[in-house]
Amino acid sequence: MNTKQQKSNHKTTVLKVYAAPLVMLVMASAFASPAASADTNRLGYTTIKADFHYSRDAPAEQIYSELRSLVQSMCTTKGPRPLALRRSDQACMASAMKDGISRIGRTDIAALHSQQVG
Repeated sequence: MNTKQQKSNHKTTVLKVYAAPLVMLVMASAFASPAASADTNRLGYTTIKADFHYSRDAPAEQIYSELRSLVQSMCTTKGPRPLALRRSDQACMASAMKDGISRIGRTDIAALHSQQVG
């Protein structure tokens, strides 16, 4: 497969989530180095944006797993934390997953997400 074909099989989507100011931004992706930025458009919140690179030909399970890993690294801080901050992390993850799945636009990934969250 030539370089031009390889590029056409990869897609990038931008995740956007409003997270509490205490959220640490850590980026990870399997296909490319992602870019991220944060701004403060909403009072008391930080907007986190991340590029998610994935292969359009990859199975839904692989894309979903990589998206979940990226979202988890964006929204959670390792170590013991008070319950209120853990709930904030969970809300951030739910929002980012919903946004990412919506932007990817594949029904097989949306169905997989529905099964995972119940």
